[in-house]
This record gives sequence, structure tokens and C-alpha cells, in this order.
Amino acid sequence: MKASVHVILFLLLIAGTTYSQQTRIYTEKYKEFKDGMELYDKAQFQAAQSKFEEIVQKIDSPHDEIRIDAEYYAAVCALELYSQNAEYLLNEFVYNHPDNVRTKTVYFNLGKHHYRRKRYRDALKYFKKVDKYELTEEEQIEFQFKLGYSAFYTKSDTHSGSLRAQCGSNSAAKLRTRHRAKNTSNKATNPQPYTVHK
Repeated sequence: MKASVHVILFLLLIAGTTYSQQTRIYTEKYKEFKDGMELYDKAQFQAAQSKFEEIVQKIDSPHDEIRIDAEYYAAVCALELYSQNAEYLLNEFVYNHPDNVRTKTVYFNLGKHHYRRKRYRDALKYFKKVDKYELTEEEQIEFQFKLGYSAFYTKSDTHSGSLRAQCGSNSAAKLRTRHRAKNTSNKATNPQPYTVHK
């Protein structure tokens, strides 16, 4: 009887030690991820990307949620830094984690990336894959404007006609107002040099 009590106490001690080690490891991973997110939120994308890549290297399980989030943010950082492999990294994320919630925003991010680089045909390719109902209201407005502009610029009639009906005058007016205000503030803070035309 005494021996079985000792065995049970010993097993409980081992189980408790193992659990506390797993909790410590999880807490350390979470802290590193949190540090990476703080850098990301401060737009320190190079440092954040390094932190996220370290996390991916440290976590062996490809199904670990922290690792998956670190993979996503490392790829988004690459996109923000205009890295040549950014598109590959994001497409690889979609391939490796097709059911992940973040997969739905990858195409929107890639579309915006190509739009900023004035690659409207590529932007249109990714915007076509976006489920606009997965976006916030503000993102939907941005999405519709950029999709429409890309379709117009590439003369893609299949999207520009149906898009006018989707956008409606209200959301288009909001975006035009925001776009004008942004351009006005940019001109005020970054005045263009005066040139004389002959």
C-alpha cells in the first residue's frame, strides 16, 4: 500500500514537472511572438521579420498556432519590405495552411502590394481571389476602389462594369473624399518644387 502511494506521488510529481516545462516553453514562445508583434506594430518590419523567422525555426511542429502566425507575419514583413521572395512566401503560406483564417487576407495584401508597385494586371489577378465579405468595411472600400482602378487601367471590362454596380455611389464617394484629403495633406507636408514651363 505504501509503495503504491509513493508511486502515485512520484507520477504526479513527474506529470506536474512536465506540464510546467511545457507551459514555460509555450510562454517563452508567446513572449517572443508578442515581441515580434510589437516591432510589427511599430512598422519595424526588418526586426519583426527576424523575430518571426526565429520563432519558426525554434518550433518544430508545423501545426503549432504560434509558428503558423509567425510564418504569416514573417511573409507580410517581407511584403512590407518589398523583398523579392514576399509573393512566394505568402503563396507558400496559403499552400501550407489553406484553412487558416489569415489565408483570406493574403490575396488582398498581395493585390495591394502589386497595386502600390503599379503592376495593375498582377493586382487584378489577386484581387479577383479576394472574398470581399471577409474584409472590414474600410478594407472593402479600399478593395473595391483598387479592384476597379486595376480593371480600368488594364481595360478589363468584365470587372469594371460589374464593379460600378457593386461599389455604389456611397462607398465610392467616401473613398474619393479620403483620397483627396490624403493627397491634400501630402501636398501640404511635401510641397512639390515649382517648375517653370517654357
